[in-house]
Amino acid sequence: RPSCSSGVAACLPRANAMPMSSATDRSRSPAPREKQEHFNVGPAEAALGFPTQVIDSHAYIMPAFDAANGMDRAEKLRRLQLELGTHHTFTMEVSAGGSRRFVGNSSLVDPETFELRPGIVWSRDNLGRPSWEVDGRRYVKGNCPPDVQAQGNAYSAEQLLAAMDFADVSVSVLHYYPTFGDLGPAHREACARYPGRFRRLIHFPDLVQEPRSMHELIAKVDCELAAGGVAGLQFFTGWFDGDWDSESMRPFWDHLAKRRVSVWFTCVLGNPRQFVADAESLFVADYEKVIAWCKRYPDTDVVLTHGLPWRSWLQNENTSMGVVPEKLLQVFACPRVHLQLLIPLRLGDTFDFPFSQANGMLAQLAKSIGAERLLYGTDMPMLERYCTYSQSVTHIARYFDFLTPKERALVLGGNCRRLLDAADKALEAIRLPSSLSVSPPSLSEVSVQVRMPATVGQKVESLATPCLIVDLAALEANCKTMNEALRPFSNKGFVLRPHTKPHKSSKLASKQLQEHGSVAQGVCCQTVREVEAMVRGGILDALHTNIISDRSQADRLAQLSALHGAQVGTCVDSHEVLALLKEALAASPGSSFNIMLELGVACRTGIEPEATSTTVSLAKDIVATEGLRLRGLQVYHGVSQHLRTPAERRQAISEATSVAERHLAALREVNIPAAGAPALVVSGGGTGSFLNEAETGVFSELQCGSYIFNDADYARNKEQIPWQQSLFVMGTVIGSYTRPGVAGGPHCVVDVGLKTVAFDSGVPVPLSPSGSPMEYVNLGDEHGAIRPIPGERPLAVGTRLKLQPGHCDPTVNLHDFIIGIRGDIVETIFPVDARGY
Repeated sequence: RPSCSSGVAACLPRANAMPMSSATDRSRSPAPREKQEHFNVGPAEAALGFPTQVIDSHAYIMPAFDAANGMDRAEKLRRLQLELGTHHTFTMEVSAGGSRRFVGNSSLVDPETFELRPGIVWSRDNLGRPSWEVDGRRYVKGNCPPDVQAQGNAYSAEQLLAAMDFADVSVSVLHYYPTFGDLGPAHREACARYPGRFRRLIHFPDLVQEPRSMHELIAKVDCELAAGGVAGLQFFTGWFDGDWDSESMRPFWDHLAKRRVSVWFTCVLGNPRQFVADAESLFVADYEKVIAWCKRYPDTDVVLTHGLPWRSWLQNENTSMGVVPEKLLQVFACPRVHLQLLIPLRLGDTFDFPFSQANGMLAQLAKSIGAERLLYGTDMPMLERYCTYSQSVTHIARYFDFLTPKERALVLGGNCRRLLDAADKALEAIRLPSSLSVSPPSLSEVSVQVRMPATVGQKVESLATPCLIVDLAALEANCKTMNEALRPFSNKGFVLRPHTKPHKSSKLASKQLQEHGSVAQGVCCQTVREVEAMVRGGILDALHTNIISDRSQADRLAQLSALHGAQVGTCVDSHEVLALLKEALAASPGSSFNIMLELGVACRTGIEPEATSTTVSLAKDIVATEGLRLRGLQVYHGVSQHLRTPAERRQAISEATSVAERHLAALREVNIPAAGAPALVVSGGGTGSFLNEAETGVFSELQCGSYIFNDADYARNKEQIPWQQSLFVMGTVIGSYTRPGVAGGPHCVVDVGLKTVAFDSGVPVPLSPSGSPMEYVNLGDEHGAIRPIPGERPLAVGTRLKLQPGHCDPTVNLHDFIIGIRGDIVETIFPVDARGY
């Protein structure tokens, strides 16, 4: 199979391959090879009779529909409602009893005015599908294949790559769509993780009107080009408010032309409102502007995405097709304009595979503009509503009998390969500063300019310091160790609800849950901001293991439940706090809370251990309030996590368990929970004590969190599970001295101080390049001194070293990002998106 860098010649027959038909021979594909050989070739080669590289010019990786993904959540859901409300796929009303019926889109938009219906509550249904509820009725949409819907419309790079391998697709060009949020970080990571398999289109989600700063927009273009993997820029004409080809926008277009960046125009279909309008006339108006643009930039390659308005030319009660009007073909008078086809996606609900009713129209199109300007594209994974990925390849390779085999090979990959090679050549001809290889902020954040600390694939030794790193192999090993430790309790309905307060990162929380599999269920959060970040990141089961401080916090939690369908839990220890939650429920229709009654078994908040009457009173109030669900008791003994001996920890948890049993008994006396209702959860435990809670038979949920990182303070506990240290602050020696100074002798100075690592549980432990611990002395905000190992000289200037934090949680809170490394390479970057309150 030709490599992705072999050029257009790789997509054509080899000299010893089966001979091709002449350019005038419009017969079907050459005779297939012997049947048994088909098991060893892809669908394109099986149909054409010679190897060819298949490039999908139009595919997606997508976040879950309820993940904000860098966009204001309300705006993202507004766009989703608008798109689904005007989308031609089916809408189904479903009931809890299993009945279903097909309906129109009127639950989302007014069919006359296309105004959005108010009062939409979004959530996932019992199958995991995106759904919405209006007036007590629940609906789902058929815009994605069922296996994608069951994942909340999420589709990862790995899923697309597996589908590509199955269909023998070599490369996919990743597209953007406005309802998905900012796909830039995911696209950059996919291209870096799987170089040669993915190419990406630059997109700026906030570019819907003239930018406030053209200089910053142009700088963002160069940032994206420097990050690599770029095939071109995708521009949605229908989403732009104003004239996208105005004089004030010329510097932007001029810069793209100067950089020789191809432009992939998404015309009309970029705005869902226009799905229902006269598509042909809208395309004509858009294409007139594209024609003027192409004449101004004649040396720029252009791709028209999503095909033409094919459905405008259905005839005979949708049983056949007419031809493409000449007025729409005028845009192809510009010789560098290319067209994506997407026939299975656009016509799959009208014609069955192999969609031969469209061949006459396509033959006319190919004759008019030439096969060398047609691109195979699929819209994967949405394609699989109507046919398989392999069938979409076969559709062109076998059934485009109006083209020669050579021309079919060009459509399947040769034409797109030519565009990608041109993009590579253009980038090689320019010199972009390496400092630009950062993830640019969105246009709404240009005034903030958060610096990305690393790029995927970067060598660890070249990281700018100080920075926070996590060894992914050690983190994964710690998760595996936790799974093994809990295995003896798995048959007792025991679950882990990992705490996110150590890392405060929704992306890392998702990885954590993935590593634990069925062992874990939902997450714990210590702040309202953490709950918000987790829900934004697609984790819709979060327990706030704290007491809210005011009505605003209660409202924020209620809105997460009402707007996003999240299962939000929080703790209560007084009627005053409960009253705030009830007020928030009333102000946010459709919201609900899972309530944990917190018992004061340690030194923080909680109901007094002997005050079982308070627990009963609160429980009765909760049970009687619509929207509140009494989930159980919060019995977290924070002090015990750092008691040094096993005996001390065991005694502390034994006392806490006795308190929990007294309060459970008091609730049973008043029939709480009621007969047939789920048993109350008793939740608690942490990294230092969790085996003690697990062994009691009373606790049913654990809230461990620090185990994924470990720190110097936990390492001082005796006879505990030997967690691997995965979290480090990386620093650089900036001075080496023989004078005593505050260190009392020869020492070196590193760029790690109070602003980089927390000191509440002791100073960090520096590790020498050989891994031996050394002694750290605080020198203030930005500096620290390190005494050498006895008998050795201070570390030399420029030496990189790791420091083990004394306390992982507050150390992470000092950083914007955690850099995930594997060996000596940066593999991923975890934004600390829940910093602060």
